[in-house]
Amino acid sequence: MRHLEITTYIGCPNMCSYCPQKLLISSYKGEKRMSVETLRKILDNVPTDVDIHYSGFSELFFHPQAVELLKETFKTHRVVVYTTTKGMTDEVYEQIKDMPFKEFHVHDRGARDIPFKTDSVVINESNAISRGGNLWETKSEGTHCKKSPSYEQNVVLPNGDVVLCCMDYGLKHKLGNLLEQSFNDLKRENNYDLCKSCEWYV
Repeated sequence: MRHLEITTYIGCPNMCSYCPQKLLISSYKGEKRMSVETLRKILDNVPTDVDIHYSGFSELFFHPQAVELLKETFKTHRVVVYTTTKGMTDEVYEQIKDMPFKEFHVHDRGARDIPFKTDSVVINESNAISRGGNLWETKSEGTHCKKSPSYEQNVVLPNGDVVLCCMDYGLKHKLGNLLEQSFNDLKRENNYDLCKSCEWYV
């Protein structure tokens, strides 16, 4: 199933050990926070059969308009959330608890037990992930990404830029901009240097 990851703002306060935020912040240019209007324009350029994943490089619920962003997305697309639940207030929880999420994944750093009627998984913060070599040097061999053979696990940023995947914290592999072109017209190639340092490369 094709999907697009959305990073709603740059500079996540969580500062998780497996997330090289300083590299991301120094590499990014443009608006730091995605507005509902910008999201709407982006979604207009994404086919409705592409699932929207709120994950990418930041924690959704620190965005002050997280609920509005979700409501806008549900108008046209299926929604998956990956979250630590940090930033989720009781008020926000009450507004989203009955939303028809396709999946709602909770990382174990979260402080809230989420009783959503969707698939929930716990992801251990201690998992050995180098973020495509951005945290420590890794070496992999193979031909494609086992998570997304067609390189369609892309991440859109608040300025509309789309990068290869959630390992590209240095923003070195820009595929296009969803404020200017469609999801299907993003420039995807067959191989990337980043992949050769990624644990998902097989």
